[in-house]
Amino acid sequence: MHFVFRAICLMLVSLLLASCGGGGGDPLAGNTPSPTGEAEWTYMVYIAGDNNLSASAIADINEMEAVGSSAKVNVVVQAEFSPQYTPNVPGVTKSSSRDGIPLDILNPILPTASISTLPTVRGRITKDADPAFISSTLNSMGSNLDMGKPETLTAFIQWAKQTYPAKHYALVLWSHGDGWKVRRSTGGLITRGALADDTSGSFMSVPDIAKAIRDSGVPISVLDFDACLMSMYEVAHAFIGLVDYMAASEEVEPGDGDDYQSQLAQLQARPDMSAVDLAKTTVTAYRQFYATGSARSDAVTKSVLHIPSIPALQDTVEAFARYAADHINDQRVALQAARAASVAYENKHSHDLVDFLDQLSAQTSVKADPVFLSRIDDVRQAVKNTVVDNQFYAQSAVNPIGRSRGIAIFLPSNSQITQDELLLYDVQTSNLNGKTAWHDFVNLMVSGDTGAMLEKVPGNFAFTLRWDDPAVDLDLYVYEPEDLYAPYMGVRTPNGFFTPDSSESGLAMEGYVADEQVQKGDYEVYVNYYSGAKPTTANLFYADASTAEHQVGSLTLPVAGLAYAPAGSSPLNDAGIAAGSYADWWFPGGVTRSLGGASISKSYRLPNGKTVVVRFNERRAKLKRMQAQRRTGASS
Repeated sequence: MHFVFRAICLMLVSLLLASCGGGGGDPLAGNTPSPTGEAEWTYMVYIAGDNNLSASAIADINEMEAVGSSAKVNVVVQAEFSPQYTPNVPGVTKSSSRDGIPLDILNPILPTASISTLPTVRGRITKDADPAFISSTLNSMGSNLDMGKPETLTAFIQWAKQTYPAKHYALVLWSHGDGWKVRRSTGGLITRGALADDTSGSFMSVPDIAKAIRDSGVPISVLDFDACLMSMYEVAHAFIGLVDYMAASEEVEPGDGDDYQSQLAQLQARPDMSAVDLAKTTVTAYRQFYATGSARSDAVTKSVLHIPSIPALQDTVEAFARYAADHINDQRVALQAARAASVAYENKHSHDLVDFLDQLSAQTSVKADPVFLSRIDDVRQAVKNTVVDNQFYAQSAVNPIGRSRGIAIFLPSNSQITQDELLLYDVQTSNLNGKTAWHDFVNLMVSGDTGAMLEKVPGNFAFTLRWDDPAVDLDLYVYEPEDLYAPYMGVRTPNGFFTPDSSESGLAMEGYVADEQVQKGDYEVYVNYYSGAKPTTANLFYADASTAEHQVGSLTLPVAGLAYAPAGSSPLNDAGIAAGSYADWWFPGGVTRSLGGASISKSYRLPNGKTVVVRFNERRAKLKRMQAQRRTGASS
């Protein structure tokens, strides 16, 4: 059944991860008219969309078409789409529907034998007024290329320069991102980056992305990661000498990503815009889109880094790390306290660098050490010189995301990292010009932490929620061992990936795919009726590496005869949700990926005779008892 699970993952991860193009040759060399003269900007967008972000890729191309290209600004794309999620790309593919319903909605999980591919396309964006139809001439490259190969990205950049020469070049990498972190895939462990191609089964690491840009020979004025978690010290270092400015997010990005219509409209209005102004325009438009628009997000960040300033920042980081390591015995408690108090992102081992230093300088023992304070101030000043713009937005004024200062750094505790990941950070350090003081400091911090290192176990399972009315907005929540997540919060979690929120994709479905290796514990599923005018039937499906997708529950929401949950209720604070007490919430169950801990089980018999146990955690029942005791005045 492994091939069936792969098909499911290809579909779910296809709305989330964006695919990367293949290499070798240029099948479009004779298909695109030559430019009449040099433009101010060529704005290149590399859309790795052969994954569960495919619907968002189509939407973003339509955003670009709302502005289009001009004699001064050429907007060019290379894109792939998911045959599982979007077999019909309006304007790019022939209609693939039955009675007007896209096949990906009728049958989103395709057997392996039926999995087809959509060809990679490339071309110049032209203006149109249709937000649902791609009218630009995007020529097929003849096959589905491997968008995860650096050679494919290199070929795209070279094609764009040759066909649309300009004074300045911007490169957008549109995909899922995960900082420098590691990913397990066929062939072993690789360093995580920002571009994945599910059909090809490939992934482009940060060093490979840098290699692709280097091999192109094209100087990049602005590199924009329209991807999660990429504004990191370790990521930025890879682009020294290749890029002037990098725009990226410390936190996860919602499925909507960048606001292309706004930023391109401003660029077309001012085609002589400098590189730094274009980068600032990108992050400002991004913040405004989520702060003032209809898109749902609890918090977002995006900043601009001046890459030529990274070497000076590295010098100060190394000096700080050497001093901290030399005084680790005296300052360990202060360092651990600062790490725990500083802003961390969806990858909990990724901390805002300046906030960590701010928390550290407030520690009593550090205040008494003027040399340590001087090292801290040196890093702060270097960050100030590097981060030329920093935008963030949070719905809550007390959200710590408001302390973000634009660049994160790897600073794990032992409970947040496996031994394999720590060893892979050793490999990553080799890319930092052999300067290893921060790496040595990280190892000292982890080795001094109490308790065991993070242990991961096989994951490879998926939940898919589907309902029968696209006009209704349901939210799929997954309660991982440490926190609660949903697609509208961001498409990446510490242990898996979501599809985009249904309000973004336009599909009556949301899904979650666990990583190949996940944290031990319980993974509970909750469904919320967020908005709608009438009831809808929600259906939850489950699959794993050895089990075909099968339905594990169905319920009509809102539930007749029940009241809605009080405002602000969530599975984190209201046991009535797990108990089925509310009309707008459903708790169908979950899976356990740990050996210990009491749990309550539901078993489902499959057609092949295998029994799958779907569990929900005893902690929900405990919370219910505690709340009941509070209502009656009993003590716990």
